[in-house]
Amino acid sequence: SGTWPNLSVAENLRFVAKIFGHYDDARTQQLLKAADLDRFTDRLARNLSGGMRKKLGVIMAALPEPQLLVLDEPTTGVDPDSRTAILSLIKAEAARGATVVVATTYIDEAEDSSQIILTLGSRVMATGTAKQLIACAPQLDEQTVASLGEPWQRSAPLERACIAWQLCAQSGSDWQGFSAEFGQSSQAGASDSVPGQPANSTQPQPTSSTQAGSGKSATAPSPKAQDLISVHELRKHFGDFEALKGVSFAVSPGEIVGLIGANGAGKSTSMRIILGLEAASSGQVSVLGQRPGSLQARKHLGYVPQFVGLAPSLSASENLIFNARQYQCQVPAQVGRWASSFGADPVANLPLSTRRMLACMNATMHAPQLLIMDEPTSGMDPLARLRLWQYLRQLASNGVGILISTHYSSEAAQCDRVVRMRAGQVI
Repeated sequence: SGTWPNLSVAENLRFVAKIFGHYDDARTQQLLKAADLDRFTDRLARNLSGGMRKKLGVIMAALPEPQLLVLDEPTTGVDPDSRTAILSLIKAEAARGATVVVATTYIDEAEDSSQIILTLGSRVMATGTAKQLIACAPQLDEQTVASLGEPWQRSAPLERACIAWQLCAQSGSDWQGFSAEFGQSSQAGASDSVPGQPANSTQPQPTSSTQAGSGKSATAPSPKAQDLISVHELRKHFGDFEALKGVSFAVSPGEIVGLIGANGAGKSTSMRIILGLEAASSGQVSVLGQRPGSLQARKHLGYVPQFVGLAPSLSASENLIFNARQYQCQVPAQVGRWASSFGADPVANLPLSTRRMLACMNATMHAPQLLIMDEPTSGMDPLARLRLWQYLRQLASNGVGILISTHYSSEAAQCDRVVRMRAGQVI
């Protein structure tokens, strides 16, 4: 984020001001207030949340009122509230008269731009406003649209346009030769290599926790015998701090449930308790009919952590083989061929999208009944996100229950149901 971790918020700003030879206290206070950092001026940058660090980096860059402001993915991995604050800061700088260049993988952020430059690898695919990119996007044939399935139908118009451009230039993509097989890999893994895939292929109707269109919160759905995850009145204290305040929700077979909210809302804490990595202070949690962390539950559970969770010094193939040995299963043939295409290169050297896809395959090749994913698409390009959601839809159609947290607002539309959290509560 461009901040110095051992300096406080105020010291970072004073240091930048000293470099440029001018400190304007009024502008500093204005930017701090706009970024909602005016209460944290004495806090060291290393002790800020990810979203707060990103906001500090943006106001440090904007502090000397530059004519040109260049921001490299300032909102990647940032919660929705912080993203909104950062975008407001960017618009304010443009309104001041600065030229602002922003790199982003979040397509919805580009919609209000004066100009969008759509790139793939080293090539510029298209340039124009959002409306122009949508109007001039390549038209996909019916067969291609059908192959993209429900995730394509749920995508926003500008995102579809960007995906269409990417598909037309797929020869230069990491997905060449594998994307066509990607949606089939779960079936191949289940039928060819891995025993125990749930036989249920029908997707049950999810039970909503809010009344559609009413805008009023309803009580959480009552736990059912077939729920893969059942959380009831979950509370968690860290000393005097109450991180979870009576959280209740459930995940059923064949259902994709999105867990959304700002940093500190309690999403990751809830996931860690479900996984058995943290102990609840009170409340009831059932995972696959077992207590959290039980060996029996772990055998049928897949987990994709926020920071990928791969062994960085191993190759893509070695990561898959190592994990397959732990679960006593085989690497599905399609997945194995794809991983082999990266050779012996350590996964630490692979692109982020590739590492995230690899982590997903690593977590699902033992045919789990339940998949838990903590921000798995952060930093992914639109086509990679679509491919992942195709895969998740395939898993759900085979009866797998999926709990996924995301900061990407458009992904909420890809979920069957959304559980929104704020300050440790389901709202």
